[in-house]
Amino acid sequence: MTNASYAQTGQPDAAQIRTQVERMTKSEIFANSPQLSAFLLFVVEALLRGKSERLKGYTIGVEVLRRDVNFDPQMDPIVRVEATRLRRAIERYYAGPGASDAVVIALPRGGYVPRIAWRGTPEAEVAEPSARAKPPRLLPGNGLPTLRVAPFVVVGTPGPLVIDGEALGSKLAEAFALFEMVNVVAAAPAASGGRYDYRLDGALEYRGEGTVCLRFKLVDKTDETVIWSRTLEAGCAEAVPEIEQKVILELATTIVQRFGIIWSHERRRQLATDAGDPRYRAMIEVGESFRSFDPLRAQEELERLTTLDPSFAAGFSYLAAIHAVGYVHGFTDPGDGTALDRALKFARRGVELRPHSAFAYHILFIVLFFRGETEAARAAAENAIALNPYDLAMRADYGGRLIFAGEVDKGMEMLRNTAPSGTILPAWTHFYLFLGHYLRDELAEARFHAGQLINDTHIYGRLAQALIARRDGQVDEARRMIESITTAQPHWKDDPRREIGKLITGSRLADRLTRELAAAGLT
Repeated sequence: MTNASYAQTGQPDAAQIRTQVERMTKSEIFANSPQLSAFLLFVVEALLRGKSERLKGYTIGVEVLRRDVNFDPQMDPIVRVEATRLRRAIERYYAGPGASDAVVIALPRGGYVPRIAWRGTPEAEVAEPSARAKPPRLLPGNGLPTLRVAPFVVVGTPGPLVIDGEALGSKLAEAFALFEMVNVVAAAPAASGGRYDYRLDGALEYRGEGTVCLRFKLVDKTDETVIWSRTLEAGCAEAVPEIEQKVILELATTIVQRFGIIWSHERRRQLATDAGDPRYRAMIEVGESFRSFDPLRAQEELERLTTLDPSFAAGFSYLAAIHAVGYVHGFTDPGDGTALDRALKFARRGVELRPHSAFAYHILFIVLFFRGETEAARAAAENAIALNPYDLAMRADYGGRLIFAGEVDKGMEMLRNTAPSGTILPAWTHFYLFLGHYLRDELAEARFHAGQLINDTHIYGRLAQALIARRDGQVDEARRMIESITTAQPHWKDDPRREIGKLITGSRLADRLTRELAAAGLT
């Protein structure tokens, strides 16, 4: 639709629409989500310029989401996922700061062409989010997918090395449940009502010379698709408990840990549609928002869901993380002195609801660490590790924060044992490793990890790049990184030592980084 047709039909004109887009992208809902702002601006501009036929998944993926020319929207759901996020952000905007705006913009489901109308007109009824919409219906239970550990198949005749398949399956089920991201059943289907979403099949194949081949595959029950498989070899040189421990650690870390196989599979399914339980969908969305350093986007949904379900323990823990990380990383008001108090309240509520939850204690540890309550934070971290000794990501987080507290060698030792090379690590782990290597003058390693911090919204990634550029004598690059920090978060100009100290709790370490950043141009 062109500008002229808007005028002819009495719809808002191009200038009014662009003003409305500007108002929306400057609101707190969009201000910390530059990708959503870019998505909204792109689709609206295409409509205004009469090029709505270009609003296809491939075009948006390449021109807005910066995928390469080989991007396949059928294989990569990023456009559908971001469109769903945009629809929800628009709904939150019009339910909040835009409740009285005259121009209503929406992105109807099923496509990427926006619908724009004056509020109160029949055309706006489709575009305008319904304030009368019923709250989501929460089914009994916790909303998590269910994983069944099927009885293992035994092939061949056992030799000197004998592994009890039934015992191993039981231990795997117990370990999987500690991650709190799936409901686990280890009994026959009839005993669990016959319902499950994923199935772990296993086989123990005994070979000659006392060796055993352990084969595993994860099956999506929806269509019986194998979505992951793994083969492990064991021999007589290893004791059975060591073999079992290796298998449990490998499978638990890969399959059920946050950002593992089931998480990734459900991410595509849950975020591309509105299917499934909204509590689980919110958990996935907030986890993804932390990886993209855009945690505020899930806050309102979690607040709504914890109101609807006061027993939603993980929801309270995630809210604690959002308030704490938002304050420390500058996504919220940097002068908000109550943010960490709110975070502590939510973290304690999560622990109260699930006193045996490793995840709840992990979040409590992070909040206490940010509050400077070091001994209490250590106790919470040790409790979390004791509750789930298989969660390597949790141990890595503890090691990284020990580095922040100035215990560099101890923190690096933990990271060495929990963040193996060759794996894809989250940005915060790369920053832990960067800082540890940098402080020990291991510049080649520090340079590598700084180079992995490419997220534009990760302030500490830019800080790492500024520090390494200064050490490499790249003065202009260091100043460019400093400028990008102060442009994104101007309060860093006022008191950089205070901002650094929010994350780096070791005083001497924070002082040193402040001096070195000043030498790089942060004054």
